[in-house]
Amino acid sequence: MVIKVDAIRNLQMARFCAGTGADFLTFALNNRSEVGGVSWEEFLAIHQWLAGVEVVADADYHQWSDLEKHEIYNIQCNFEEFFENHISLSASSMAHFQWWIIVHSVEQVRWLEQVENFRGYFQMPQSLFQKCLDSGIGQVKNKSFVLLYQPSKILTYKQTTISASSKSFEQVGKLVQIIKGSDEYIL
Repeated sequence: MVIKVDAIRNLQMARFCAGTGADFLTFALNNRSEVGGVSWEEFLAIHQWLAGVEVVADADYHQWSDLEKHEIYNIQCNFEEFFENHISLSASSMAHFQWWIIVHSVEQVRWLEQVENFRGYFQMPQSLFQKCLDSGIGQVKNKSFVLLYQPSKILTYKQTTISASSKSFEQVGKLVQIIKGSDEYIL
């Protein structure tokens, strides 16, 4: 089971979540999140202090090359932003990045599966996840897992994403421990 915690806003929260067993921590750069985010400088400083956990940057497309320069290869963005800007990346850059794409339709998932050198994850509503499973998408070329989003919680297939924005450190820690000890994929 792989666990990703979203909406990390400071070093204390990041170290706590890493210590509880989370595998990925997402930082919204330049307030891309509804709950706020971190500046580029804060993000780089926090990244230097973390070990044993992968960092995901929820970043604008104009920051993608800066992330690559700092050897940060996990990027979260919405489908539209990826669709409009991925063409500006070189083939080697595209191969380096692992994407966390927020999708809204089966057509978007199908389009992403055709992108050369795409590696990544899809985040979507549960109803869309079921449509993808019913049509066999996500099991062919996709080397990734499929994420499900619900307003009160985020569910996943073989992976769980937790939004830390409205939870205390203790709540996040308990959720991570429960999920790590479970074969279930629904919280």
